[in-house]
Amino acid sequence: MHTAVSSRVELAGGKWILVDLGGGSVEVSLVDDMGILWSESHTMGSVRLLEELSGADDDPGRLQRLLEEYVSILRMPAPAQYWSPRGMIATGGNIEALAGLAAALPDDSGVSRLPVRDLTAAIELLARLSYQQRMSQLGLREDRADVILPAALVYQRLAEVAGVDEILVPHVGVKEGVILDLAETLTSDPASSPRREDQLAQAAISLGRRFMFDEAHGVHVSHLALQLFDQLTSLHGLGTRDRQLLRVAAILHDVGTFVAFKKHHKHSLYLISRSELPGLTPDENQLVANVARYHRKSHPQTHHSEYTRLAPRDRVRVDQLASILRLADALDRQHLQRVERVRVRPSGLSLELTLEGEGDLLLERWAASKKKGLFEETFGFEVRVSQDAPAIEP
Repeated sequence: MHTAVSSRVELAGGKWILVDLGGGSVEVSLVDDMGILWSESHTMGSVRLLEELSGADDDPGRLQRLLEEYVSILRMPAPAQYWSPRGMIATGGNIEALAGLAAALPDDSGVSRLPVRDLTAAIELLARLSYQQRMSQLGLREDRADVILPAALVYQRLAEVAGVDEILVPHVGVKEGVILDLAETLTSDPASSPRREDQLAQAAISLGRRFMFDEAHGVHVSHLALQLFDQLTSLHGLGTRDRQLLRVAAILHDVGTFVAFKKHHKHSLYLISRSELPGLTPDENQLVANVARYHRKSHPQTHHSEYTRLAPRDRVRVDQLASILRLADALDRQHLQRVERVRVRPSGLSLELTLEGEGDLLLERWAASKKKGLFEETFGFEVRVSQDAPAIEP
């Protein structure tokens, strides 16, 4: 759904509330241009509401009052309290029909803008009309005329709690998203698609936010890890997919601190392995969890059960990726993002890591020297760490 909506609405520059209402449930998500940050589903679809409150329309207006009371329990996703939503976007046949009733025509980009006051007026009109009158006077389809009032009240309630005065209706749905995904798959290499890579990284960030992780640290370590990975390609021989998995593991390596700092690497293993990251297979999910687990403390061992469950080839990948992650994590020892770049220069059986950044980077160099053991053990190269001499101003 996010793919389809972002093809019509410019999501950059803020957080948006995205509402997708179906017959059985309503999904309320917090999104930005990178992807879905948080999502909650409520068993409050238009058909379900109508079924649960059937028989309440014997008294004119009673159905509306019951519906209003029923939907009043809807709330925004918890993380939305930390941002002021830039706006609200709604998808589904009911909101498109409501936009039509309010004469909110699509603009050049295919998006209708439905003022909440016009939505309220439509609710008042629908509440006065019978099922048959909605079809005969408003031209609504048989399968729309009965469920449109419950749907309208759900949208009205969510607009109220979101604090918006209009709802954007992009006139797209899952079908359009699938078509866009298929088109990209047919025209590009899925493994190296920049959008898919960014979506996977955003999924990792979204998971990290659930566990209140240090986002700046995780993202920065992932940048450093990818710098190392790219410069060491001739040494490790890993591919594009391994690079993506390293990025995810680097972003999430510290999520275990949500449980406790002590043994947080093991907690990271548990949390990641028991979560589902969109875009990863179950085997890849376990591999990422193991890479994150070995960012500190002991090296992979044959008596570690989660590690030995992996296929032999995947254990080798964990060794290689975790050894790179250890170095990258050491280079942000203080969680202050002081190391901006790292250069790798091979010399015989040694690798010289030259750091560029702010200050003397003494602690970062010390940390790297303490955490280089797995890399040296895995690749057989001695690691030396130095700092680039600062430029002397004339």
